[in-house]
Formats: sequence, C-alpha cells, structure tokens
Amino acid sequence: MKEMILHPEYAKNNVNFNYDHDGPKIAFCLPPDKQNRIRVVNYFDTCRETITGFLRAQLHKAPKVKKNTIDTSRVRLLFYFKINERYKPITVTRRTKLYDNNMLKALKIVNHLEKKYKWGRTNLQKISCKDQIKNRQGEDISDNIHLYMLVGSSKWLKSPQMLSLYMLLLRIPSWGLKAEFKTHREFIKELEDFSSSKGSSYNKKKDQSYVVQVYDKLDLLFANYNKLFGRRTLKSFYDKNNYTLGDSGAREGVYKLCIGKSVDRDLDRRFQILCKENKIEINVKKGRFF
Repeated sequence: MKEMILHPEYAKNNVNFNYDHDGPKIAFCLPPDKQNRIRVVNYFDTCRETITGFLRAQLHKAPKVKKNTIDTSRVRLLFYFKINERYKPITVTRRTKLYDNNMLKALKIVNHLEKKYKWGRTNLQKISCKDQIKNRQGEDISDNIHLYMLVGSSKWLKSPQMLSLYMLLLRIPSWGLKAEFKTHREFIKELEDFSSSKGSSYNKKKDQSYVVQVYDKLDLLFANYNKLFGRRTLKSFYDKNNYTLGDSGAREGVYKLCIGKSVDRDLDRRFQILCKENKIEINVKKGRFF
C-alpha cells in the first residue's frame, strides 16, 4: 500500500496542531489525490455531534458551506492524536505505540460488527505528516502528530445516530477499552464492563455514560437497520423538518436515540416500538454522571 500524506496546504494553514489536547479529534477527509495527499474537510473536533453537523450543513446547503466536499458514497474520517509537547522523548515513543494499538482495537470493534451483520469492512491507514507541522516557535513537531484514516460503508453515514455510534465505537479504546473479546457475547460484556468501570477522566466518564445506554441496544440497531433507516433517504435523516419543532438536530446522536429522546420523531417512534417488542428497557437515568 502506497504511503499517504497530509496535504501540505492543510498542514501549513491550520493552527489546530498547535493546541495540546487529550484523546482523539475527528474530521471528514477526502479521497487521496493523484499524489496520494489527503485533504481535511471542515476542521478537527472532539464532539461527535459537531462532525455530524458538518454533513447536515452540506446536505442542506447551509450558508457559508462550500461545494459538496464530503463523499457520501463512503464514510471517510481522519482521527487525530497529539503527543503534547510537555512529554519527555521516552514518553513520545510509548504514546506513539499506544495510539497505533488503540486504533487497531477500534478497527477490531467496528470490523466485528460489520462482519456479523455482513456490511463492508472499514479499512485503516496511517497518514504521514512528516516534516510538515511546526509549533508557534517554528520547531518541527511532526513526530508528535498522529493521523489515521478510516474508510467504511456508507451505512454508517445514513443517519446522525449511526455516524455518532461509529465515532463512539472508534473512540472508546482511547479511554481504556481493551478489545480482547473473541466472541460477540464477550464483546457486549466488555462494553458493559467498560461502561461501569472506574472513570479516570472527564472524557472517559462521558463516553461511559453513552456506552451504558448503547451496549444493550447494539444488536437491535444492526438487526433492524433496514426497518429503522432503510425506508428514508440520507438527506431526510439530517433534515430539521423531520425533527421536533424548533430543534436543529445539533445534539442529535446515538445517545439521544437510545434514551428515547431523539428529536427525529419518526425514527424515535419506530425505535421505541422495537425496544418494547424486544423487552429492552429505555432508562434515561441509567449511567448518568452529569
């Protein structure tokens, strides 16, 4: 596989790389150009619902949105990690291995579900930015920047809820999920254990509160994908005209669907019927920490 690199124009003009942060930031990206360069769409953000908002804005031609740049035939995301500059050189090596391993765990998680439900498999490739990124002092910090491109089925894009779920599953190894499962039952149990384990940071606790609402509904979502998402167009799921009156959908994701408070009226109704038929409890207070 040919090496792919971050497009130098993005690296040169983006101040995002100068800020220290913990965990991954995410952005849509474009397919490689003829020189195997990867362009970033919009900007990197830690909020999954902000990322879904980029797609919503494109589909409904919001003001200030450029021409259609997000490819809706596939889901194509960049995950960005930074080794903060306060770390010592020996820590840089360790964290590089940590990020690589965490993304392999993330790939294992989504590939497991894709295989079980006969979806196209997500692929992972690391993107080089060697000799491209400098800090405010003009020093090269490319070795501290780690970019991973994930390309998967458009089924993950079909609704903000599924796209939100995709990013959540890809992100949780960063907060300690080990992905040691060998069977589907072990996978669900590992998600359950993660959701109730001791949280060491705000970000982990936040994702735990999402996972605790989702893990027991994962199979319901995938087994009934066509019933829930197959009858409508991609555009309709990102259309505020299908939401509760006055809601923009800015906070709409898999968490709100799984607690029975999705602003998509039609989807919320059908999902709650399926939960009732399958004796799956919707408990708004379960696992909340904030």
